[in-house]
Order: sequence, then structure tokens, then C-alpha cells
Amino acid sequence: MTYTKTKLLLVEDCSSMRLVLQHWLKSYCDEILIATDGQEALTIFHEHPDINLVLTDWIMPKIDGLQLCQLIRQTELSHYVYVIVLTGKDERESSLVQGLNAGADDFLFKPIDPNKLRIRLQMAFRILGLEQTLAERNQKLFHTYEQIRQDLVLASVMQKNLLPAKGKRDEILFDWIFYPSHFIAGDIFNYFELTDDYLAFYHLDVAGHGVRSALLSFTLHQYITNKGGQTNFLSYKDEQGIDQPVPPEQVVTSLNQRFSDTGDLYFTMVYGYLHKATGVVEFTQAGHPCPILLRTKQHQAQFCGGSGFPVAMFPLAEYERLHLQLTEGDRLFIYSDGITECLNAVQQSYTEQRLLSLLQNTADQALEQTLQTLCSELFDWQGSGQFEDDMTLLAIEYHKKHE
Repeated sequence: MTYTKTKLLLVEDCSSMRLVLQHWLKSYCDEILIATDGQEALTIFHEHPDINLVLTDWIMPKIDGLQLCQLIRQTELSHYVYVIVLTGKDERESSLVQGLNAGADDFLFKPIDPNKLRIRLQMAFRILGLEQTLAERNQKLFHTYEQIRQDLVLASVMQKNLLPAKGKRDEILFDWIFYPSHFIAGDIFNYFELTDDYLAFYHLDVAGHGVRSALLSFTLHQYITNKGGQTNFLSYKDEQGIDQPVPPEQVVTSLNQRFSDTGDLYFTMVYGYLHKATGVVEFTQAGHPCPILLRTKQHQAQFCGGSGFPVAMFPLAEYERLHLQLTEGDRLFIYSDGITECLNAVQQSYTEQRLLSLLQNTADQALEQTLQTLCSELFDWQGSGQFEDDMTLLAIEYHKKHE
């Protein structure tokens, strides 16, 4: 057991008893401080915050032993103080109850037997030793937690650095929202040049929270960005040698087969591509919330897609291809369920319909302003800013490139 240095405060108003106790105690304690009454004891206690053992008489002038005990318990300390009360009261059972209610740990009844005093001190040392051992372990845990926290902060910065830049790509405008529920998110998204004619995009949400989900999210980002290490994972050359996109359902099927060994982890996603010249979108939805298509000129928003199986849940799952036609200024919003399932103070979800209505009602705003409005509404809805799930959204505003 960890050795505990004992600094004892002896409180006794009888001088002869004080001398006897001091003589007995000096062989057990590293340091002994003396007080002749409760008031003096309280002063000494505040002057020496490292006192960890108090042996006090019950009946004393000014402040008695139980009042002193109560005042010690009301003091905010970084360690535990073990209190033994000396008493000559005859009503032993009622005295014990009264003393324990005041915060005493143990009692010695007068006349004091030195052997009983030794036993009481040994009990105190065991408790203080356990308390110190626990404090040391807690300190180690704190340092470990702090190291983990610093690592997670760094991981959070690295994850945000993986996110694509906001702005235009071939006149097509991209913007996004990214609010992790923890340091790092299980959500990730990206858009990139797939071929000369197509821009690819995806938005995925790994089940669960924390490091496990984030690690799979990192892995998926790298895997898709690096095209799975295969030249024909996302695109292929046709008979004329022109790069063409691999159909989205085939890409998702490949991901499903590749990541089917992730244990209980799975993810939902939308993967697709946009033909720059025509605005035709082809995508696959795998258990992800339905994207929202906003016809900005008509101020009409609608859900598109269906559902599909999550990826890495069923190895033999089949996926389908969906089609959209974007016209000038139309917007496509792909988001995680952390937005629509965001809870307010009375445990009500934000809901898909609220999201649809907001996007429709802000159709006249610039895309950046629309997302700022959505963020403000979500923070007001939730109240504390402590979200239970990642809140992420990828927005695409189509504009045809002028020749």
C-alpha cells in the first residue's frame, strides 16, 4: 500500500491529557500540531491544508469537537481528512449516531486505552493510504485523458483538413456544414474531379460515435479519394479511350464487398456524379437520408431517392441507380440524420419537414447565407450547442459553364 505521510492535528483542552496523547502519538505520526480548543484548531487547520488526520475531544469551549468536524467537512479540500472524536459520554449509541451525522469517522471513549488508540490509528492509516492510492490513480487517469484529449484535438484538425474547399468548381458551387458531436466525426464528405466531364461527390455517415467511427470514416475517405488503389474503381476508359464514370451502384457495391469485415460497424452514404454540361446527376443511396432537390426559381423543394441498404451490413446487398436533372441555379442538399434528428429541450426532433421548409423558404438567399440560416436555427433549436450526433451537410448549386 502507498505510504501516507501523516500530519495530525490534536485538539484537547485538558493539558495533562494533551501531554499523554502527544507522547503516545509521536511514534505513529510524522508531524503533530496542537490546539487547545476548537477555535484554535480551526485556525491551524486552515493554515495547514495538508493536515489529513484529526484527533479531537468532543466537549470543549468555543467550538466543540462535533462542530469542528462539521466545519472540516464543509471545507473544500483536495484530499480526505480522517477525524477521530474522543468522548466520555455515557450514552454510547446515541453519541455514535450524533458524531457520525456530524462527519466523524471513528470514536475513542475515555478513559483512553493506548492499545485501542493504536488500533484506531491503524484503521485511519489504511483509509488514508487507500485514499492516496486512489488519488494517484486518478491523477494518472487525468494525465492519460489529457493526452487522449490532445490527440483527439489534433485528429479533429486533421479531419477538418480532409474536407474539401468551399467554392466553385467549373462554375458549380459547393458549400457545406460540419459540426461533429465529439472531437472527431463519423461523418465525412467530398467532391472531386472524376473525369473531364464529370464531378463526383459523396456523403457518408459511419454508425456510432467516437474514435472507432471516425477511424472508419478516415479510412473510407482515403480509400475513395485514392480510388481504392484501382484504376477502374470510380472510372474506366471506353472503347474510344475516353474516361467514363463507373455507375454509382457498382461503386457502392464494391465498397460493400470491400468493407464487409468491419465487425459491427457499417455506414450509410450517397455516392454520385454530376455531368457538368447537362446537369444530369446519377447517384446511389445506401441507407442515407433522402437528398433534397431545390428548384430555386420555382421555390419548390422535394425529397428524392428511396433508401437502400447501409454499406458493410449485408455482403450480398444490391443497390440501384437514381437520376436527377438539375437546371440553372438548382440546389442539391445531402445531409446526415444528425440534422433531422437533432433534439430540442423537450426531446422533439428537428425533422425532415422542417429542413425541407427552411431550404425552400431561403431559396432567394445565396447558398452560403442559406447554410448560415440553417446553422443558426439548429443551434437555437438544440439550445446548448452540445449535439448528440454529427451534423453535416453537403450542398451543390448547379450552374452551366459558359463556353
